Amino acid sequence: MKKWIFNLLSVLVGLTVAFFLLGSPALEKLFIYISSLLVNLVPFIFYGMLFFLSTAGVASLNLQKLTYKTLFYTLVWACVTLILLILSSGFFSSLMPLIDVDSFINANKALLADTSIQSSAFNKILLAFSGQNFQPFFFSFGLLMPIVGISFLLGYGITPTKEVLRPAYSVINSFSEVSLKLLHLISLLMNIGLSFVTGVFIVILLRISSLSIITSFLIYFALATIIVIFLIFPLLIVIFTKERHPYFLLSGLLSPMFHAFFSGTSTYALPVVLQHNRSNLGIAKRINSLSIPVLSLIGRGGSAFVSSFVLITMLSSRMGDTTLISMTLKILLSCGVISIVSYAFPGFEVLCITLGTIAFLGLDIYQEATFLFILILHPLLQGVAALIDTLICGVGAAACGYRVHAYIPVTKKDRI
Repeated sequence: MKKWIFNLLSVLVGLTVAFFLLGSPALEKLFIYISSLLVNLVPFIFYGMLFFLSTAGVASLNLQKLTYKTLFYTLVWACVTLILLILSSGFFSSLMPLIDVDSFINANKALLADTSIQSSAFNKILLAFSGQNFQPFFFSFGLLMPIVGISFLLGYGITPTKEVLRPAYSVINSFSEVSLKLLHLISLLMNIGLSFVTGVFIVILLRISSLSIITSFLIYFALATIIVIFLIFPLLIVIFTKERHPYFLLSGLLSPMFHAFFSGTSTYALPVVLQHNRSNLGIAKRINSLSIPVLSLIGRGGSAFVSSFVLITMLSSRMGDTTLISMTLKILLSCGVISIVSYAFPGFEVLCITLGTIAFLGLDIYQEATFLFILILHPLLQGVAALIDTLICGVGAAACGYRVHAYIPVTKKDRI
């Protein structure tokens, strides 16, 4: 059975179970515990493997003199996707009719009663952007940035340009192959656990009331997301890879998209992205080992897209049609820049970018309402952001592989 079909069945199981969870507090707590355990444990295990994969990948690319070329295409991809996504966000949010944000927030006061975890993230983000605590940017969950930085430096150092360095390179390369094998076990665990993650996602979503108040927001947001996924990304695939069937390439990343959307964090989906890019898209291990970690740090165009959409919506609801174009451009630019450091708050990237933009532009009067609005719709907003960020990682690494001719045709493809 293809993995995306198995994932789809897991989602359907989670959807079915969600309706039983609503009437059983004990079962609901069990599902939340298992889901949280998976979403937090998998990245910790994966980062150890990422160290060996990135180190071996950088060493191999450096030996073939492809490191800077691959890094260049990775950075170009991150910049192009970020610019296109925030411009798309600005365009669609400016067309949207005004919504009654206050009525929607008041209708969901019961849902806002338990905000202990979210409030903790809120305070942590505010401290970081106030300059009182920069630790989250460098030591986030799983130590992503230090691991990527150290592995890149070590990979450069053990490049087997001399005979004495070959044993070190062979050992690291062997560990990277072991890590790839272990990725299959992690992916299997994630595929089984997708039902739990989906069940929790649906339960939280079903608790949101009075969605009819923000119908126009949901319609325009869904339309913008569909255009991003089914128009902008295929167009970029054609430009970067010369692939004549971009939708087939996109369908090769269906499994990572499932995991990212329902977990609400692209970091959780990284193991599946790495595995699918190699086994399903045929991209070389050395390319994935460099491009995917870099894009997981700076390729947050999806989070910037969602954050700017929400913030412009909030300003429009308060200021009416008098929202200035200059302010809209400032919001788009700020969201794009701040998205680069949002990796430090996995699962809260949208909140991080939005609150950071508010603090940077001095829009404190919108802070409370914006925070509550995002808090209510957090599973949906963060899920869309994580899905697009995952596509940026997966498709970006594939684009780099095509550009440096480091890919091979695969016969068994897990595609539609």
